[in-house]
Amino acid sequence: MEINIDRIQARLLKLRQLLDTCPLYKGAQEEIKQILNQAPQLLMAVEALLRSNDSQVFNQLNDVLTTAETDIEWAVGVAKGDEIVKRIKDGTETHTDLPARERLLNRLLTFSMTFIDKEIYLKLFQEFGGDVDGDRAYMDPGEETEAFSQWLLYDRIIPGQSCVLIKLFAQSKMDELPSDEQALLNGYLKNWPSVFEVIEINRKKNIYTVKDHLSGKHLKFRDKSTSETLKKNAIFIGRAIPFHVGENLYYPLGKILELSDTLWRILSGHVHEWAGAYYREHPGASSQDFFRSINARLRRKLLEITGKKNEHMTAKAEVQRENLAKEIDLFVKQFKKNHSDINEVIAHPEIISLMNRFKSLMDESQPMELDLLCAKYSGFYEFARFVENFASAIQEGVFNDLPGV
Repeated sequence: MEINIDRIQARLLKLRQLLDTCPLYKGAQEEIKQILNQAPQLLMAVEALLRSNDSQVFNQLNDVLTTAETDIEWAVGVAKGDEIVKRIKDGTETHTDLPARERLLNRLLTFSMTFIDKEIYLKLFQEFGGDVDGDRAYMDPGEETEAFSQWLLYDRIIPGQSCVLIKLFAQSKMDELPSDEQALLNGYLKNWPSVFEVIEINRKKNIYTVKDHLSGKHLKFRDKSTSETLKKNAIFIGRAIPFHVGENLYYPLGKILELSDTLWRILSGHVHEWAGAYYREHPGASSQDFFRSINARLRRKLLEITGKKNEHMTAKAEVQRENLAKEIDLFVKQFKKNHSDINEVIAHPEIISLMNRFKSLMDESQPMELDLLCAKYSGFYEFARFVENFASAIQEGVFNDLPGV
């Protein structure tokens, strides 16, 4: 297996930073203490393997590092939760001095750690991140990691439980919370995850209106950061939280994931298919319920389409596909300068040759590889749709006398 040294070094750096945020303390569970004690030596050993430049040991690196990531991330999460509990009991955690959001997040972290052990964490991690080389999953830091955390808290029912963690927490702890944390928690319980499109922006007021692509409803967001970076017609995956329950004014929880138009066109076909199956089985379910049911599946599909799971493709085949996609993309864009209807391309003298080459590309490629090319090249995507429609027309008996097809 080819080793991406830069990716491994980035993963090592992330784990070191994670360890730096979690000093070992006396009250740690024995298993946690052992993992955190051994982690620095383990990471140094992985670095030594990298420097050895020994191809025979490179294949072991991903296995070793994936196990280390799972153990360390789980141990640090539990240790932080245990430390918060200990500080509260010792009187050193002055909750009243912290902002309400931080206080509530501390409580949520502590609470969630009582339901998720290492085995459950690994299974959920793989469910969200998808399989890589059989049984291994990876996750980039930043938006993807935060999305995984939100999925655990708001969307995925933990094995053995009756509802999601945020609801379990509310059922158990709501009455014990101060009023400001209760207000926040009530907002979190009304979280609205979906795929949104910006239809209007008022940058002076930091307010923008979005259309929920899964329900068709309109929501208003107020947020300085995203109102400055998003543009009209931008499409993004996010989770809306109401400022006040019952009002149509929301803010995005954490980071959002913006999608290109072409990427959403590809994804929306899959989403439409999943929605049909889901609503047949769950008539009357809300669009938020549907999103929660597909959130992990949607993320795995994103990994496939964007090529993050496709590093095993050979360089030669990838270059050949890329070059043909670029050629078709340029052909379509030049053609459209003088023609308003892409279907008129059927009369072009090069169309038969291009269609035959495109067919060969389809025969030699995986669906995820074609999806990636469609996401990168809008002209290639239009040509693919044209060929699909053209093939349907031939099956129906239209153009059955066209030579060479």
